[in-house]
Amino acid sequence: MSQEMLPADIFTRPRRPWQAKIQIKHLLSDDEDLLAEQINEKGKQIAAILRRCPLFQAPLIIEAFENARTMGVFNDALELMYDECDRVRIWVE
Repeated sequence: MSQEMLPADIFTRPRRPWQAKIQIKHLLSDDEDLLAEQINEKGKQIAAILRRCPLFQAPLIIEAFENARTMGVFNDALELMYDECDRVRIWVE
């Protein structure tokens, strides 16, 4: 999208405040050599955290975390989760 198409106040208008906070970053790792069981365990832990947050209403993302056994699937679920959290104003830490 070019800047000509952006609304004039896009950078100055107030944003909605964050509505909730979840803590998952302690479960994230740069290690690309995790075993499928380790990836699945981290995914299940994140899914459990998301289930406890009433604002997070994306069951397919939660299911993707619960079933993740590769870093590719895990990272795809993570990307979708961040987008959804931004959309509903959940702060991720």
